[in-house]
Amino acid sequence: GEFLFVPYGSCNLGSINLSHFITKDGFDSKRLQEVVRHATRYLDDVLDHNLFPVKEITEATNLTRKLGLGVMGWADTLALLHIHYDSDEAVEFGKKIMATIQGVSHHESCILAVNKGECPAFEGKDELHTIRNATTTCIAPAGTISVLASCSSGIEPHYSLDGVRAMGDGTRLED
Repeated sequence: GEFLFVPYGSCNLGSINLSHFITKDGFDSKRLQEVVRHATRYLDDVLDHNLFPVKEITEATNLTRKLGLGVMGWADTLALLHIHYDSDEAVEFGKKIMATIQGVSHHESCILAVNKGECPAFEGKDELHTIRNATTTCIAPAGTISVLASCSSGIEPHYSLDGVRAMGDGTRLED
């Protein structure tokens, strides 16, 4: 799996399409921070309203409140910025973006803990640090959702500029 779980655990995944932050002036980091704050709150709210198929999943999920805020459209973003995927510049840019996403989502989870309650798995274990979610980020493959969003998958490079994905029900999705 792409995530470490306790038995019956789950993670609420969501991906930000990084290519939507390209402007004529470059990459809009300020807007990314705003979207990360909203996405963290949204994913946390989904946990409060979600219905799980069995009580064990409900209990395990509510114990850790794991969020998996990730990205998609990385290869598209690099292409739009004229940065080679396999370059040091791409690696440094990726570190900067993920540090922003991790830092902002973690900070937002701390604010949520004060306002809505801390992560039950951590309650009372650290008086100096209160957080609502055991994790806030996860880089999932984002395969099908990236096809639906018409962007490159997760953090993968462009392997092909066109393709067709056949779904289980016979639906064909073209890249």
